[in-house]
Amino acid sequence: MADWADGYVTNMDYTSGFYPGLSPLAQNFSLLYRGYATPSLADGFSYCELGCGHGFSTALLAAANPQGAFWGIDFNPTHIASAQQLKRAGDIENVTFLEQSFAEALKADLPRFDYIALHGVWSWISRENRQAIVDFIYAKLNPGGVVYISYNALPGWAAAAPLRQLMVERLRGQGEPTPDAIGAAIAFAQKLRDANAGYFAVNAQSGKRLDAIAAMSRNYLAHEYLNRDWSPAYHSDVVADLSAAKLGFAAASGLVEQMDPLVLPPQANELLKEVTDQTARETIRDYFMNTQFRRDLFVRGARQLSPAERNERLLATPLVVIRTPPPLPFKVRVPLGEVTVEINPAQAVFEVMADGPRILGEILSDQRVAASGGGNAAFQTIAILMAVGAIMPVLGPEDEARRRASTARFNRAALARLGKQNHEHTLASPLLGTGLTLPPVEQMLLLTASGPTPPPVEQLMQVMIARPADAVAGAAPLSPEQRRADLEKTLSEFRRDRLPVYQRLGLV
Repeated sequence: MADWADGYVTNMDYTSGFYPGLSPLAQNFSLLYRGYATPSLADGFSYCELGCGHGFSTALLAAANPQGAFWGIDFNPTHIASAQQLKRAGDIENVTFLEQSFAEALKADLPRFDYIALHGVWSWISRENRQAIVDFIYAKLNPGGVVYISYNALPGWAAAAPLRQLMVERLRGQGEPTPDAIGAAIAFAQKLRDANAGYFAVNAQSGKRLDAIAAMSRNYLAHEYLNRDWSPAYHSDVVADLSAAKLGFAAASGLVEQMDPLVLPPQANELLKEVTDQTARETIRDYFMNTQFRRDLFVRGARQLSPAERNERLLATPLVVIRTPPPLPFKVRVPLGEVTVEINPAQAVFEVMADGPRILGEILSDQRVAASGGGNAAFQTIAILMAVGAIMPVLGPEDEARRRASTARFNRAALARLGKQNHEHTLASPLLGTGLTLPPVEQMLLLTASGPTPPPVEQLMQVMIARPADAVAGAAPLSPEQRRADLEKTLSEFRRDRLPVYQRLGLV
């Protein structure tokens, strides 16, 4: 095999991380919100991530869902070796990692899956590999099964695509990209911009984008921009490609992308009423949003719920607050602006949910919520808070003890990597069935200061001084007195505000 990489960058590791949209519980709720039936998570399920990279997301989800069987497939042996090491360190029994191409996976002896996920794959591989993925889904996805797919989208990339090509041309003939070569290509592009090259003169935003690119990880840039194959797509094109696997588009993965009245201006909503075809509507909607990256959920044989079924299932969903609420009212960012969360009924919702998970129907029927306006206003507030990640659905009580044991093992392994290269900032929650990202300093405090009595600040200072700079709160140099005061404040806020939440979510 002359080129096993098939044009994909392999001399520089891809950045590792966790992507919330990969969570089967998150996918189920997004589909339910849109009114579709979903696979059951309570009785066991099968899940496959294609192009799993270093396997962090797959391993975390397996630890948080021990009732499921997980597979992670990637053609890069370095990635799979890293994934296998994490599996051993976290003692995760229900995940299998395979070093295979998509074509090889199609021929492998694998089960059929309820969920197939591919994040950051579709736009960066050849047409032949995209066809292999479609064939894999056709052969391996169960009826009613879900496919999560993310991809670079048009028209959002239309203006910036020439910037990527400029970097490719500057690197042409130099072999596989290196960090120094990528830096030189960026500097060359900046010189063209400063020389008022015509492309930059009529595309002012591309010059700003170039500055943002210059600050990014060179490893990330190599995989995001510099693979041989790089194909942004219109939503309608992806729908056409996946229809060959008997898939139909069901919903955007993120709740906020489903809330058009929240994120689109009124004129856009009025114009979109004229478009009755769902595929056309989603594609035209991307023109309003100038969408650059889509996260879509497709289903094989989707079953639309009746309004009564949808409401019944929504009202039976347990939810939990995952962040300490800021003072009300407060603003939350949405793709095209901000939305204000008002005191009523948000304050009553937070009060009802203060002690842990509550079923949505119980929240809405609570007297405090009813007295604050209740009903539809409370539901809309909860939906907005879910869309921006302040409230999340939780798994049922089945197998909770098993989930707590499994996530505890995984989190010990994850925290042991704190400060090391490619350390991820996400821990597994047995309640959420997914991961929660924490700042490095809070992970350090979980390790050292989450017991009933915090250690002396001097001891914590010694621990933090021994860690890399990015794990220490505050980038500016501080005197010992300033550092002590800063750490005392951080520790106090952590134990008062964040630690109770993390304990509730099962992170400690």
